[in-house]
Amino acid sequence: MRCEGKTCDGFSAVFRERNGGFFKLKEVYVMAAVVDKDTCVGCEACVSACPVEAISMVDGKAEVNDACVDCGACVSACPVEAISL
Repeated sequence: MRCEGKTCDGFSAVFRERNGGFFKLKEVYVMAAVVDKDTCVGCEACVSACPVEAISMVDGKAEVNDACVDCGACVSACPVEAISL
């Protein structure tokens, strides 16, 4: 877990974890991607790259919501490196 041993500024989310052929629920802490609004050019590449639809455009800039699972797909897709984890 990314926040282990320290206070996490992320939000709590529930994910399914594979365990011996059965699924159990596990609470983990996830830190959402951050968009630098000054660098974002509004190309929407991150919107289409996000597998959980956690990014929308607000006033021509990308905005990440609480559905973000910190996968990094948006970071890779951004042509101007406006998104970080």
